[in-house]
Amino acid sequence: MPITLTCGCGKKLRIDDRFAGQKGRCPACGQTIDIPAEDQPPPPPPPQVRPVPPPLPQEAYTGPEEVLPQVTLASPAAEPVADAPLTNHGGGDIPEDADFFIDPPPEIGLLTSAHTNMRQGDEPWSPAARTSWCVLGAAIGVLIGVLLAILTKTKNPGLLALWPLGLGAIGPLIPFLLTRFKRRCTYVGREGLARFVCTGHRDKLGTAEVFLFRDAMALRTAQTRHYTNGAYQGTNYSFTWTDIAGVKRYVISGRHNSEKGTPALTHEYYYAAAAEFAWTLHLLGQMEAKLTLGGAVTFNLNQHDWVRVSPGHLRFSFKGDTIDCPVEEIGQARVDQGMFIIKRVDAREGWFSSEGVFKFPYSQLANAQLFLILLDKVAGVRLN
Repeated sequence: MPITLTCGCGKKLRIDDRFAGQKGRCPACGQTIDIPAEDQPPPPPPPQVRPVPPPLPQEAYTGPEEVLPQVTLASPAAEPVADAPLTNHGGGDIPEDADFFIDPPPEIGLLTSAHTNMRQGDEPWSPAARTSWCVLGAAIGVLIGVLLAILTKTKNPGLLALWPLGLGAIGPLIPFLLTRFKRRCTYVGREGLARFVCTGHRDKLGTAEVFLFRDAMALRTAQTRHYTNGAYQGTNYSFTWTDIAGVKRYVISGRHNSEKGTPALTHEYYYAAAAEFAWTLHLLGQMEAKLTLGGAVTFNLNQHDWVRVSPGHLRFSFKGDTIDCPVEEIGQARVDQGMFIIKRVDAREGWFSSEGVFKFPYSQLANAQLFLILLDKVAGVRLN
């Protein structure tokens, strides 16, 4: 009889009872899980974890405690478990009537999440129906224009004609946009990403993007919350992958209106967050042997400056000066207002000069999520 349990990432798993009492790997997040014996109740699942995006410039980063439990630098020896249901990029359930109008490309590897805003039976409006709604919109626009001209009691002939003609021209745009057929689906896999958009008809692709992690070297992320007179206006985000020459290979950018960074689970923002998480796991898989042997990993800030992480040790290179910093000499490490700040125990910080203080923007650091993980797991430095 199959054993049913839930992984810490929220995946519901069904495991063959021949693996009872062993360890296995979740096919979604890769973490090791204990498979209970048949005569034992399944252990309670650890806290659910979703991919965590980088911090907003206005607040400190709070993600490492949530992200780190899913990452291991040692490969589990047991066979991976199967039958885990696929979720959307935010970790929510995919509707039963979801219609993925194009299959995921096999080159992006095993899927970890997917999303589509098309539903079964979803068909575009006929040209006649769209035309009728646009004509109706034009008529309503002219009527509103006439009423405005009457209510304003204007005697200027130009204004008398401007209101009806102007609103009559704008009126059709609203039904035209509301009745257009534009659907998208996105996939995140262990080896890459894919995004497709169909316009006018399900078989007419307007966008077909496939990005493989092997074609990039670095990911830089940025989020900016906008305020006007203290009132929140929205958050812009961008996730940009570049190759070894610094050329952009793939970009996910957009805007959401959640001040806390928690838009609806179907928002494209989570496509970016899930993509970063998959990218980080991809990098960990590449450097696992190197890290096991005590090697160092370098994170570039720009063409000249970098930060290097190795077991129990950090090294900084700023403006041509290289500074070594053993972990026991680090007194504080944090992210504040979108800046990484690392201070030695003997740091002296003043208005015009500082010693033992290392600062660099989060948005300039390549592979920042991986840096946070290795800072803790390899160097032994935890953020305050």
